[in-house]
Amino acid sequence: DIIFGWGWEPRFGILIMKNYIPSVSLGYGNHSKLEPLTLYFAWIDDGSGISQLNKDLKVSKAHHLIFAYDISFNPNLRLKIEPYIQFLLDVPVIPDSSFSVLNMEADWYFNRELINTGTGRNTGIDITLERFLQDGYYYLFTASLFDSKFRGDDGIKRNTRFNTQYVFNFLYGKEWTVGKQNNKILGVNVRLNFFGGKRTTPVNDIESDLARDVVYHYSQLFEDQEPDKYHVNATINYRINKKRHSSIWSLQLINLLLAKENYGLYYNYK
Repeated sequence: DIIFGWGWEPRFGILIMKNYIPSVSLGYGNHSKLEPLTLYFAWIDDGSGISQLNKDLKVSKAHHLIFAYDISFNPNLRLKIEPYIQFLLDVPVIPDSSFSVLNMEADWYFNRELINTGTGRNTGIDITLERFLQDGYYYLFTASLFDSKFRGDDGIKRNTRFNTQYVFNFLYGKEWTVGKQNNKILGVNVRLNFFGGKRTTPVNDIESDLARDVVYHYSQLFEDQEPDKYHVNATINYRINKKRHSSIWSLQLINLLLAKENYGLYYNYK
């Protein structure tokens, strides 16, 4: 089966920049997004037979609006601040329910009818502070603070599964020139990531005991949250430069502080 469609996505941007004055820009974009093909070609039992009810599903749309403030304190140090807002429209949802494809992860099987009545909104601010490599060292700090909401066909505004609300990253690197001929470079790079946990739905213990299977409090959809997470990685590089060739020896240290990773939650009724 083949599905044909068309659409238009206007974009525009304004940049104001002068010497020795921070640059300011404003941008807008109309974006659309195809969902996984398994949703469009899903076989669904509508009571009178099995058919593909989602083949006429429209693509999701979004209006993106972003403002940027960019200032260079000197040739090696730069700060950029970008507040933004995104309005999501025509999001596929299950009729008369809280389900929205905005919260889907690795769902391999799907057999429900979808309609384009869902919406969503993402608001936030991105901050970047970057020092370019000079005098043997550099660093990069980024912060993202945001809020992510959605509405299903039931019309109730809720947190999305991915409303972790913040992400912080810090990268630092230092290099030393060594050797009698200054042809060897020893470098150390460290990266730190810190971010909030994904949203989860609390379990209804009483109903789960009766059903002998997990039953969630769907009236409290995505009101709980996994623990915050952090990752620390480090790399040590040793580079030798020759006239006709060079070599690099590298030691990578992944998850240096042995942080635990959460691969999901499972309910054991026993």
